[in-house]
Amino acid sequence: MAHARPSPRHSPLLLLGLCMALGAPALAQERATPESVGMSSDRLERLTEVWHDYIESGALAGAVIRVQRDGKLVYEEAFGYRDMEAGDAQETDDIFRIASQTKAIVSAAIMILQEEGKLVIQHPVGLYLPEFMETSVAVPDGDDGYSVVPANRPITIRDLLTHTAGVGYGGGVAEDRWAAEGIQGWYFANREEPIRETVRRMADLPFDAHPGERFVYGYSTDILGALVEVASGMALDEYLASRIFEPLGMRDTHFYLPETKRDRLSVVYRGLRDGPLERSPEGSGMA
Repeated sequence: MAHARPSPRHSPLLLLGLCMALGAPALAQERATPESVGMSSDRLERLTEVWHDYIESGALAGAVIRVQRDGKLVYEEAFGYRDMEAGDAQETDDIFRIASQTKAIVSAAIMILQEEGKLVIQHPVGLYLPEFMETSVAVPDGDDGYSVVPANRPITIRDLLTHTAGVGYGGGVAEDRWAAEGIQGWYFANREEPIRETVRRMADLPFDAHPGERFVYGYSTDILGALVEVASGMALDEYLASRIFEPLGMRDTHFYLPETKRDRLSVVYRGLRDGPLERSPEGSGMA
């Protein structure tokens, strides 16, 4: 590793705003009338009606909707509440958790490294993270038991990108072994262990399927995050900031939100069957 300090883990706080992905900071973006870019004000106003209905019916606590065309902002409205219990109204520059959208961002980082010749996605992951050259798989063995067998081939970077590496979230056949290692679920923000060390321990555990056998949603992108660190020689948060967030003007995109921005963070609510919205618990239970 090129650095010794712990790097961010897997529960990012990211800004929900298409303008950031397009490289145009929200406050500086050119505004235009819908008609000037070939859109209809009347049709866009239907968005206002629909999203007001979502809030009034209790389907959503709050939302920010932005529409742009040809790089020009033609519609921007905030609806509902950033925090219902506190009565804080939603504002257009509020920040939202976007959780697994981190997967798309880290995957983009991998493709940047491929373009720069620092890795090849067809290569085995083990060429960069040696502990992954030989992995194992848990195979059901009757009466809720299982056997551990060698993987049929090395996991490739492409397998990780397509979630066909056989790596779950620690709840598969060998759940007991993953639980014993304390590696389960998607929430890693409470850990002091660097992502590289967590991923190193994953390699010793039985996975849910052989590489290329089937789609398994899980820690594949966490492993890619460790790969970004090794291939780039930078901490994951630093690499994403310097190569993606800063060039694209994604100035409110963070793994861990600075204190100065915390009053803009929207509360996460979850909908229950036949019931009102409920404030999601902090930590691993957050939905």
